[in-house]
Amino acid sequence: MTALLAGLWRRNMIELRRYWFDTFFQLAGVFLLFTLIFWGAKGIGGADIREGETLPSIVAGFVVLWLVLGAYFMMSQWMTQEATLGTLEQIALSPFGLLNVLIAEFVASLGYQMLIVVITLFASETVTGEWLHIDVLTLIPLIALLLVQILGLSLMIGGAAVVFKRVAAMANLVQFMFLANVSLPIATRPWLRVMPVSLASDLIRRSTVEGQGLADLDRGDLLQLVLVAGAYFAVGCVVFVRLERIARDRGLIGVH
Repeated sequence: MTALLAGLWRRNMIELRRYWFDTFFQLAGVFLLFTLIFWGAKGIGGADIREGETLPSIVAGFVVLWLVLGAYFMMSQWMTQEATLGTLEQIALSPFGLLNVLIAEFVASLGYQMLIVVITLFASETVTGEWLHIDVLTLIPLIALLLVQILGLSLMIGGAAVVFKRVAAMANLVQFMFLANVSLPIATRPWLRVMPVSLASDLIRRSTVEGQGLADLDRGDLLQLVLVAGAYFAVGCVVFVRLERIARDRGLIGVH
């Protein structure tokens, strides 16, 4: 498994260097998008939005949303592309197994995603003048649990891609759910606590905007986040394995 992770990481770094032109404009596009969102909110909201925690919350919410969408689309697009090109069968026949390869691909690609997030965060803070409180010891477990949920959902989409090949429309619909879950406050909508990324996003906002450390966060919220993340990952694995079995039974990939 270590060799698999190392190989995938090396491939990602080679692609990052080889296609630096596209990478540069990808970062530029994200920076431009955030600038438009920020100045638009500032212009519409007027003086009221410049006070309190509104602007820092916009910065934190945008960074979380970008991390979520980047990790999610990285996996779903990769699966859809491999299934469409017909190379997914070769991966399925590898000694590691398709599920392990997908999880390793997700983990190996996080380095690239985190690099983009760090650059985007620094650029966002520079433009807005709203510097977030960065507590690494608090953010690492929260972001890890956030990404575990994304991995579970990505595996569900990946399983559908194995059977149906083209699932881009369904994958695109999920991004609107992420947008709603990140932006809506869970204080007035308790049901959001069991939805993907909502609780994790709220705890990250409390840490980066309000300066709460891991010890300051509510233990019940942390426990619920662990349970929700574990549930989405477990369901994602089960759904993927069952859909992979259906695909094998239909002769779509691999052999029995």
